[in-house]
Order: sequence, then structure tokens, then C-alpha cells
Amino acid sequence: MNDLTTGAEALKKFQETVAEKLRGDIADLLPPDALRAMVERAVEENFFKDREVKEGYHTNRKPSYFVEQVMAKAQDTIRELAVQYVEDNKDVFDKTIKNFLSDHSLMMTMFEVLRRNTLVDIEEISIRVHDRLKQGF
Repeated sequence: MNDLTTGAEALKKFQETVAEKLRGDIADLLPPDALRAMVERAVEENFFKDREVKEGYHTNRKPSYFVEQVMAKAQDTIRELAVQYVEDNKDVFDKTIKNFLSDHSLMMTMFEVLRRNTLVDIEEISIRVHDRLKQGF
């Protein structure tokens, strides 16, 4: 039995529990079809619809609780598989890194990073000077 089957069974059991609770609270006033439709709609809205969450002054859309849980489970599995892949192919990664460092010396790599960072700084200064000139000091 896989996680999805277990999750589907848990969801069905939860729906049945909600239906029993509602039936008890409403005292059998609803016909079974109406009660089933009400439970299905409640589960759909609460577990499978995207959510709007207020964070500070903004309202952000978040995935449904179901999607969030599937993503969390998938992230753990993907992380484990990635770590295993790197461990299984350590010699390939080591060889690739050694080749890169020998082809492009570490010093050249450092100079390239420094050059890129300097260009970004110069561009930011240029933008500030331009903005000040537009404002007339």
C-alpha cells in the first residue's frame, strides 16, 4: 500500500467522521445525498482549494493544504534521492570539479566574480548619479 492509497483511505474515513458528526448535530434532518454533497463540498473547500493568507498588509495566495503536504513529502524524497545520487556519483563530481579548476584556474574564477561584482557596484553608482542629476541635486 502506498502513501496515496493510505491518504485516500484517511480522507474517506475523515469524510465519514464529518458526516457522522454532522448527522448527529443536525439530528437526521438532512437526506443522505444532501449530507454527502455537503461533506464533499466542505472537504473540497477546506483541503483542495488554494488559500488566501493575510500576511501583514498583503494577502498572499498559497496552495491548498493537500498540495502543500504532497510538496513537503516530495521535497523530502527528492532531497534524499539527490543526496544518494551525489554519493553514488562522487567520483564523477570530483573529476568534473578538478577538470574545471585545472582548465579555469581558481584565480581566474575569483577575478571573474570580482569583475561582475564591481560592474554591479558601478552600475548602481551610475543610477544614483543619474537620479540625482534628474532631481537637480
